[in-house]
Amino acid sequence: MTDAKEPAGTLRVAQLLVAVGREDTAYRDVYLAAAAAQLEATCSPNDYAALRALEKQRDRSLLASREAVLASDWAGVDAAAAQAEAAQQRLAAQADAMALGGEVYDRPPLRLDPFSPGVAPLLEPGVEPVGTRQKLLERLTHLAQLDTSRAAFYASRRAYFAGLQVAEASPGQRASPVTVDPAQLRRQAYAAAQRGDASRLRELAQQIQRATAPQTSSASAPGGAAQPSAGAGRCPVDLTAAFPAAAVARAAALGLAAVQSPPALEGSLSAIEYAHVHAWQPTLGESGGESGGALRLQHDLTDAGVPAAVASQPLVAQLLRNTFVTSLGTRYLLNAGAESVLIEDFAEDDALPSGGPLLAALGLPQRTGLARSDIEAALQARGATFLDEQLGLDPIEYRLVCVPWDVYLRVGRTRGWGRQPHWTHFDGYQVLRNRNLRALVGGDTRYGGLVDLVSLSPTDARDGVVARVAVVRRARFVCRW
Repeated sequence: MTDAKEPAGTLRVAQLLVAVGREDTAYRDVYLAAAAAQLEATCSPNDYAALRALEKQRDRSLLASREAVLASDWAGVDAAAAQAEAAQQRLAAQADAMALGGEVYDRPPLRLDPFSPGVAPLLEPGVEPVGTRQKLLERLTHLAQLDTSRAAFYASRRAYFAGLQVAEASPGQRASPVTVDPAQLRRQAYAAAQRGDASRLRELAQQIQRATAPQTSSASAPGGAAQPSAGAGRCPVDLTAAFPAAAVARAAALGLAAVQSPPALEGSLSAIEYAHVHAWQPTLGESGGESGGALRLQHDLTDAGVPAAVASQPLVAQLLRNTFVTSLGTRYLLNAGAESVLIEDFAEDDALPSGGPLLAALGLPQRTGLARSDIEAALQARGATFLDEQLGLDPIEYRLVCVPWDVYLRVGRTRGWGRQPHWTHFDGYQVLRNRNLRALVGGDTRYGGLVDLVSLSPTDARDGVVARVAVVRRARFVCRW
C-alpha cells in the first residue's frame, strides 16, 4: 500500500462501479468484483484491513491523550497526540481509497432494486426511479468509455435500462409505506364513521376502491401516473436451456445434480399472473406471529378482496400478503414456467451430509447452524470464482444461491422433501414495515412441509436450518423486462 494518490482514471472507474452497483442490483456482485480489481494495487483487502486497524490505533491514541490531559501528564499528552496525528495523516492520504474499500469489502449483503414493483416506498429519501435511471444511464456510458475491457457488458446493461418503462412514485407512496389490506382499511373506515371523521372516511373509501378495483396489465399508479405492469415483457432468456455438459459433469462431482424444475401447476397460472399485476401494491407489515425468533408468514387472504382462485394458492398468497425480495434485491416474483437448475440433491433424512466439497469451496464449515448473513457473505466472496473455475460457467449469466423457495417446492414434490422436522434456507428476504429484512426459510413438515415458509433474523444461526445451494440463471431474478 502506498500513500500516493490513486490514479484518477482507476479511482474514477472504481467509484462508478460502486455507484452503478447500488442501482443495477441484479449485477451488483459483478460490479463490486470489478471495483475490487481496480482497487487491488493501492487498497487490497489486506491494505484495507490495515487501514481499519490504523483507525482503531488512532482512536486509542486520542483516548490516551485525553486521559493524560486529566492526569496533567503533558509528556504523555505529547506522545499520544503525536501517534494520533501520524495515524490521522496517513488515513487522510488514503481517504478516497478507504471510502471505496468500505463499499467494496464491507458491503452490506443486500441493496433494494429501485426499479422493482412495490419497492419505491422502501427506498432511501431522495431516491426515485426516474432520476435514478437517468444517472445510471450516464454512469454506464462513462464506464464503457473508461473501462473498455467490459464495454460490451456495460452497453448491454445500458440498453436494458434505456428500454425499461419507469414511472415516478407519487408523493404519498414515497412518504408513507402502508399495507394495502382492504380488510384493515374497512376496519379503519368503520372507526372513522363511528367518530364522525368525514375527511378520513372519504380518504379510506378511495383507498379501498383502488385496492379492490380490477387490475389489468396497464394498471395505474396512485395519482393517475401510468404504472408499468410487473408482468409486462416475458423473460427473453430461456430458463429451460440445459447446462453445458462439461459443467454438469463437474457439478456432479461436487454434489450438484442437473434437474429441471417443473412449471407451475395449471390451476395456479392465473393466480401467478394476478400476483405479478398486483406486485405494484406493496404489502409491508409485521405479518404473522413471532415465536422463538421465527416469524410465521401469513397467507390468509380472507376478506382481502382477491379472487377465490388466487386466495387458494398458498405460494401466490404469500407473495400478495408479504413483500419478498431476492438475494439480488429485486422483487421476488414467481417464474411460472419450467427451469433448468443445478441443485444439491441430497435426501432429507436423519443422515444429512454435514459438509462436502462445495461447502468447503465456499469456506462454510458445516451445513446446519449457519446464519444467513454468513452464507450470503460466502456466496458473494467465493460464488463467482466457484462458478468460473470449478464449473466453467460465466458468473454474469449464472448465480450460486440458496435454493429458491419455488424451486424447492416443485423439485421437492418428487424427492420427498419437506417431510422432516427442520427448515431449509431459501433465497431471499421478507421486508417488514420498518424496512428490516428477515431471511426466508421453510419446509418443516410440522408446519406445512413444502409450503411452509417463515422468516428469521439474518444473524440467527440455529441448528435446525439446513443449507442447500443451487446454480440458477441470473435472469430468473429479473422481475421486469
